Amino acid sequence: MLIDLDSIPGNLLTLVGTETRYPEIPTVPTTLEALSKTLQDLDVKQLFQGLMHAVDGIDKIVNAPDMKGA
Repeated sequence: MLIDLDSIPGNLLTLVGTETRYPEIPTVPTTLEALSKTLQDLDVKQLFQGLMHAVDGIDKIVNAPDMKGA
């Protein structure tokens, strides 16, 4: 385990604890956590539909009668 204590300019300090007896060290998401959040927010259905639309377009071009003669 590694704890890296850095000051990151531009990040707002957000404390979540209500217990004031102990100091709270704020954290920022890791790169993996940020990527995970991005993947969760993706609309996979819309992405798949766009991909299928592109594949259908390529199929029509490749299998067009004019292309068979070329």
